[in-house]
Amino acid sequence: VTQPVAMHFTPHEPGDFVLTVRLAAVAGESSTANNARTLALKVEAEPIRVLMLEGTLRPEAAFLVDALKRDPDVDVISFTRTGGDASPAASAESIAAGAELLSPQRLDKVEVVLLGDVPAMMFDAAAWENLRQWVEKGGGLLVLGGYRNLGPQGLGATPLSPALPVELGSSFAVGQIDDSIHWRITGEGQRHPALMLSGDRTQDSQQWESLPALPGLVAVDQLKPAATVLAESDLTSPSGKPWPVLMVQPFGQGQCVLITLDTTWRWSRAARLAGQPDTLYARLWSQMVRWLARRDATDSAPALTVTTDQPSYPRGQVVTMEVRRNPAAKVTGNVIALDVRWPDGHVTPVGLEPTSMPDRWTAKFYPSQGGTFEATAAMSSESAVVATRQTQFLVEGSNLELQRSTPNPAALQQMTRATGGLYYDLDDDESLRAMADDLPAQPRVLEEMRRATLWNNPLLFAVFLLCVSVEWIVRRRYRIN
Repeated sequence: VTQPVAMHFTPHEPGDFVLTVRLAAVAGESSTANNARTLALKVEAEPIRVLMLEGTLRPEAAFLVDALKRDPDVDVISFTRTGGDASPAASAESIAAGAELLSPQRLDKVEVVLLGDVPAMMFDAAAWENLRQWVEKGGGLLVLGGYRNLGPQGLGATPLSPALPVELGSSFAVGQIDDSIHWRITGEGQRHPALMLSGDRTQDSQQWESLPALPGLVAVDQLKPAATVLAESDLTSPSGKPWPVLMVQPFGQGQCVLITLDTTWRWSRAARLAGQPDTLYARLWSQMVRWLARRDATDSAPALTVTTDQPSYPRGQVVTMEVRRNPAAKVTGNVIALDVRWPDGHVTPVGLEPTSMPDRWTAKFYPSQGGTFEATAAMSSESAVVATRQTQFLVEGSNLELQRSTPNPAALQQMTRATGGLYYDLDDDESLRAMADDLPAQPRVLEEMRRATLWNNPLLFAVFLLCVSVEWIVRRRYRIN
């Protein structure tokens, strides 16, 4: 009889776990190998809290907020000013809102701030100073290029200017380029966690650069000494250098990212119009937000990982394992080895096969007995082990209770009484005669009803059109009213 049992478990840290549920053995039980079951559990971390501030209604912010809302690890709140710059009421309202949105108490509750096309006059100097101090204390700021925020009356005229990776202001020639722009990932961009896709830097660059050209680029080339260019355009500035597209600069304990493209939303729309998911567009912003919030998986991942395709296996089934090396880890090695420790303690080396992806290997293991196995991956450099990683998997033993072929008369009789059935022993002649007597003399008639939807059947519709057409032709030929 199935007995539901309520069990409660409260995880206190994020990560991947394997839970095992065991049932205590009872007297006379032939085998306890099937008294345990394992299940995989993934515990998510707290969502990344993002504040989006936009100075005007434009598709760039709308598509970006939509992409982040589809990310289950991101909690985004957006604020968009709808009034024009010439409206005193709107200016006073936005300044009052900025005093609350950019207050130290509110900023302490968010991890990333996205700043759209916001002019300097949208918030007062105190609000801009609060945002600057928040970045300096460890916040992540992402500035989206626009006509006003990077113009002469933009962020360069605010206390936030020192945190930006470029020089802005009336003394710098800042303009808008409306030509089609293709972006190219630089060497620093290939190594940046926000732009990593597969681990193969060349392949990742080709995927990013395969995105369609975009019209619209804010022309800025006065980079600060601490700025790093992650992506640049295929057009050159008057100085002979490519226009920078994606830049990052550390400021205090925080980071500031600036993107000068203001039409990246077209990457999402082009993919949707083609009937494809906007994977690269969503991946760009999700990974950038994770990096700014210090949640990117590449930096936090260990140097080596080993996983199995499932937590438990029946005996005789092949166990598929995957070993991954993190190229962004502080330690690295060239020799990767995998060993499996059996339940009795002896160790078996397992050969690794390279995959089409760099820094990834697969292995096949065939267990011949039940129990808990431990797989250990090791990475060595110059005959010294620099990183190890372990995982466990369970191999179930033979279920003798389920393989017993002899019937259990007591259990079968109990089942028939509970369901209103009849029980007969095939080895007992009297029982067989009783079964023959209990068989009904009249044949049993079974009726079966099937439902089918015919109104939208193409074949029936064609037959209907044919009949109507024949009738119309006959009426016309013989002049029948």
